Amino acid sequence: MAKPKRSQRQAATRTGNGVRSAGANTRAAPAGTGATAANDRPDRITPAANTRTARVGSPPRRQLTTRPWWQGRTSIIATLVSVALIVAFFIVLSGRGSGNGTSAAQPAPASVVQGVTQVSPEVFSTVGTGGLSNPLQPTHESAILKGPSGKPLFLYVGAEFCPYCAAERWSMIVALSRFGTFSNLHLSTSAGAPEAYPNTPTFTFYGSSYTSQYLEFQSVELYTNQPSGLSGYGSLQTPTKAQQQLIDKYDAPPYTQQAGAIPFLDVGNQYIEISSGFPPSVLAGQSWEQIASAMSNPQAPTTKAIVGNASYLTAALCQITNNQPASVCAAAPIPAIQQSMAKGK
Repeated sequence: MAKPKRSQRQAATRTGNGVRSAGANTRAAPAGTGATAANDRPDRITPAANTRTARVGSPPRRQLTTRPWWQGRTSIIATLVSVALIVAFFIVLSGRGSGNGTSAAQPAPASVVQGVTQVSPEVFSTVGTGGLSNPLQPTHESAILKGPSGKPLFLYVGAEFCPYCAAERWSMIVALSRFGTFSNLHLSTSAGAPEAYPNTPTFTFYGSSYTSQYLEFQSVELYTNQPSGLSGYGSLQTPTKAQQQLIDKYDAPPYTQQAGAIPFLDVGNQYIEISSGFPPSVLAGQSWEQIASAMSNPQAPTTKAIVGNASYLTAALCQITNNQPASVCAAAPIPAIQQSMAKGK
């Protein structure tokens, strides 16, 4: 599966895939909250170079005359209007560059939230891995990374326009809900055409929060799914210095051949996942309600993909939480997946 690419200090562009740029975005998610693909290369929106040309000669100076009062007032008004327009233009540009974008997401209905956050243990047991290959890569680090709370840290970096991030969020919410509770989840979609897998139904972590006694979850949604100037997307959040250090270290070879790909998942510095565990095409043509309601049916293709990927994430999370809670980590198929992961499979 192709993966997106990130270019530091660049703005995301709509070139048809879902790659990340961590440019001058702001409002990074605070630690422990979720406020906060593959393939869109975001190139910096660079205005044409400002060039100066020498003036050959000078026009003759016009003789000053006394203008009627209405011409003078009109000239002043026109000047003031021009200045106001110029100021407004630079305010808009400043807002885009500093990451003051907004998400167009809508609050998720209770029925959808319940369907995706309360998947039964029987469904997990029946689905198993859903026939998916393990998307996680071990880092072989000895120490488990912990957040400011002192709990094991799970970091996600993505963007609302990215279709692979859209697919991965479903599995992340299913898995994380076994360890804690989400609040204020919002519905969203990936960007529309000409992006790959346009309008893939999903959620956004921007503006949400997550609480758990077992782990800390941090999320960074870099860009919105809304076009913003020169065929780009509005910037939303930026990684903190600590988050950026993890990105620079692990969102790069040998874990990926395309440094800066999204979605990027770091599970306690023990496992890395880059891109989604299943293709976004699995979700095509379905609504949030249809996908969420099918989570009780282990035979549904969407359920097999979402829950199968969530099982791998659950197994990795159990590894960093010392297999807590036991009711989750000891239930099928988690122990079997952990054994296969220990063997490098």
